[in-house]
Parts: sequence; structure tokens; C-alpha cells
Amino acid sequence: MAQIARELGVSYESLRHWIEQSEIDNGERQGLTTDEREELTKLRREVAVTLAPDRTGTDGSLRVRQPSQQDCERDESFAGCRDAAH
Repeated sequence: MAQIARELGVSYESLRHWIEQSEIDNGERQGLTTDEREELTKLRREVAVTLAPDRTGTDGSLRVRQPSQQDCERDESFAGCRDAAH
């Protein structure tokens, strides 16, 4: 595998990871599939954006904020992007 990695111009670890992920995606190994990882990343980003503290508050309480224009441009499926007037 090291020879193949050199021929492809990638690190051994990158190639190893790609092979492992392919095995997961094909059901040959347990783990999160590529689609599941993408969905998890999207959901985590949405939660982080939605629950980001309002920096203007002085009491330290957590306020749910509307997504910014940049948030909506990156992924319009964020909660609030469809309803927000951007």
C-alpha cells in the first residue's frame, strides 16, 4: 500500500483512510458512512449556528439567534434560512 500511495502522490495514512472509508460505505466494515458523516457535520453546524451565544448580551445567557446571510448562503437548509428575510 505504501508503494501505491507514493505512486498516487498521497500519504500512506490518506490512502489507508480512503480504503477504510470505502469499506464502510460498502458495508464491509462498521462505522459512519460518508453520507452519514456529511449529515452529522451539517446537523452539528446547524446546532452551533442556532445556539451561538448573542455576543451583545451582558448577562451570559444563551440566546438563539437567526442564521446570518453567510450561514444561509453556505447552506440554505439551516433552520430559519427559509423564513428569514435576507
